[in-house]
Amino acid sequence: MVYVPAGSFQRDATETNISVISRPFGMSEHEVTQSQFEDVMGVNPSEADTGGDAPNRPERRLRWYDGNSETGDGETTHPVGTKNANEPGLHDMSGNVLEWTWDRHGAFYPDGDQTDYRGAASGSDRVLRGDRYGVVA
Repeated sequence: MVYVPAGSFQRDATETNISVISRPFGMSEHEVTQSQFEDVMGVNPSEADTGGDAPNRPERRLRWYDGNSETGDGETTHPVGTKNANEPGLHDMSGNVLEWTWDRHGAFYPDGDQTDYRGAASGSDRVLRGDRYGVVA
């Protein structure tokens, strides 16, 4: 578990678009591994990942940057936590597998400061962020 402190950050290229997080929170430092998923759910649907380190690879159905998930053949994931962490210490946030987010398609962030913004209440579908192995961003 990684402690993410309260604070603020500029969320895009516009200097006045600041997001404020008013309360600290905890978050897993990396994605759920196949082993963790199987321990809880009793099955491992990530059939494409095989080999000795497969249990330490992320549950695949759960990369902003091209190549961040590739290990040479472009058709596999990395074991979790092996990519560099971001500023708060969270691994794999910019690659490895797609992340289903709270954001919705068709909704845009409002301009200006936003405190504890939860996203639009409606929209067509949830947004998948990042990227995944085998896809060029």
